[in-house]
Amino acid sequence: MILLVTGGSASGKSEYAENRALQMAKEGQRPLIYLAAMMPFGKDAEKRIERHRQLRAGKGFETVERYTDIEALCNGEDREAEAFRNKAKGAVVMLECMSNLTANEMFSGSSSDDNLSENSHIQEDTVQNAGTEEEPAADIRSVQDRIMKGIDALADTAAHLIIVSINVFEEGMQQYDPWTRAYIQCLGELNQMLTKRADEAVEVVYSIPVAYKEDVRCSH
Repeated sequence: MILLVTGGSASGKSEYAENRALQMAKEGQRPLIYLAAMMPFGKDAEKRIERHRQLRAGKGFETVERYTDIEALCNGEDREAEAFRNKAKGAVVMLECMSNLTANEMFSGSSSDDNLSENSHIQEDTVQNAGTEEEPAADIRSVQDRIMKGIDALADTAAHLIIVSINVFEEGMQQYDPWTRAYIQCLGELNQMLTKRADEAVEVVYSIPVAYKEDVRCSH
């Protein structure tokens, strides 16, 4: 089962996702894995990471940090992948957050790594400008393909997968540089793909969950 949880910054989406994960784990007596995609860039990012750690403290989550290439984490032949498969098999896995994973896949490892900076307007934790070129170097379609393959691999490995993603259009339409526009397009389209792939999709608005795709298995 795949649950997509979206919402704006500080909407309460993480807390809702964690509570749903706890419920799923309790019902099936399953372990909990928190798959963290946020890179600890700067003091603000470190504060956010610490806040999330405190929120899930004592709830039984085992944290696994993975910033890119989720498919390799699930299907690779190295020790890290083998260890993750053993942990995730039959578990409830919560991936947080798609905004970070998307930025990592678009910009990490590129020639623009040294220019990464936080963008609090578009996403909670990652980049605004990843370079100074006129157009982004990242291939949006290839980024989306890598991420969706990773999601498929996670879904095949875990019993339940919860994906947290930010509503990239929450901040409204503004004038952004080409890098940020490419990021907005990539994440916005990924949210659409994830909605189609998910069994259930919920948007959290001021801590109130609003279902916009319900699991048909629960409606009978």
